[in-house]
Amino acid sequence: MRRGDFQFYEDNKKRTLLATLDEHAVGSAGKPGGKKMILTKECGIILDGKDVILKTWRWDRKAQRAGSPPSEPVAINLNASLAFTYRDRNSISIKFAPCHGTLVDFACGERLRRTDSYFDHARRVTEGPHRGKLLIDQEVPTLQQRQKRIELESLEKRSKSKPRSKDVAHDQIKQIVSTLETKFDGYEGCRVTPAPDGNWREKAYLQSLREIPILPATGYEVGQIPTLLGSVVQANDASESLKRLKNESNGKWRGSVEIHRMIAQENPGLPRTGSLTNASGRYSQELRVAGGNSTKSVGERLATISGSKLDPFLREHCASDELVVVACLRADDRQSRAVEAKLEQIQLILSERNQNPATISKSNCRLVKCDLAESPALADRYRVRAVPTFLMYARCAIHS
Repeated sequence: MRRGDFQFYEDNKKRTLLATLDEHAVGSAGKPGGKKMILTKECGIILDGKDVILKTWRWDRKAQRAGSPPSEPVAINLNASLAFTYRDRNSISIKFAPCHGTLVDFACGERLRRTDSYFDHARRVTEGPHRGKLLIDQEVPTLQQRQKRIELESLEKRSKSKPRSKDVAHDQIKQIVSTLETKFDGYEGCRVTPAPDGNWREKAYLQSLREIPILPATGYEVGQIPTLLGSVVQANDASESLKRLKNESNGKWRGSVEIHRMIAQENPGLPRTGSLTNASGRYSQELRVAGGNSTKSVGERLATISGSKLDPFLREHCASDELVVVACLRADDRQSRAVEAKLEQIQLILSERNQNPATISKSNCRLVKCDLAESPALADRYRVRAVPTFLMYARCAIHS
């Protein structure tokens, strides 16, 4: 949009155009089904709500059938907040009043670069051979005069934005401003442009060293300690940071499941907006983004047992002294997927114990899962009403 052009729209879905005017006062104003006014380069037209012409006139008064412009201002209410008023071609205003006490007046009249003509400043020769000729006034300001005028305008602008005591006429305010100038003008001499001093190399070197982290000593270093390229390698005491990994009640180290739970509590996931949650699963957290770097969860996949084949599995593949935990989950349930991720971490710990000869005799627990969405046999048998539900079998007996 060019400078001097105005467009006003209704606040609705269709964005109905209510008024449009350019710098030459060419355009229209009015709402659908109401009084309208059209302004062109040659004439002006006023219409009623049924688009019937009520009045028309030409800008050129000497033209044929020029007509006469309105003798009174033309007022058109565009909507509840906009009011259009036409007085003449140079005086057109649209007032915006959204609420009581707020009013913005837009001057939409014709804006000309020159409001006068060369003939207005010309003088006529009254004697001599050129009698009757118009002499155009060609006196223009010099470069120095224009520069002086620009300086005066800049001083006036500065006196409005940053007034001095000499620009204030009120005596009490002038005294306050004068006191502030006396206090703060002394700081003007302290403003200097920063420049490197004699020890700028040492300052830059120390500032660079502060940004380099201190490497802890591991005890396996060989050779001399490097001191030319940075600070001396210092031992980093990690005992304070490792205290969080111990259980305060018994003093033992926490397991991987507890550590993952603490990390999830300290770094919770961002809340998902309604547009992502209600998108039929297209923006699910479990879906892998094409071309992205997916993070692999730490754990071991659980064995999936069908509900109809659970009894043969317990008789043929499980020992009599073994505790079998069956996790009843659903793949389409978010809480079940979160529980399954934790069970995979526990399954990884159990697998590591089974591979260790020292702890294989103590490992008498097995984790499996059953997808209730695949078959309702297990849900009907044990009356499972919610997921996740855990069924525990010990010596062919069930404890839920």
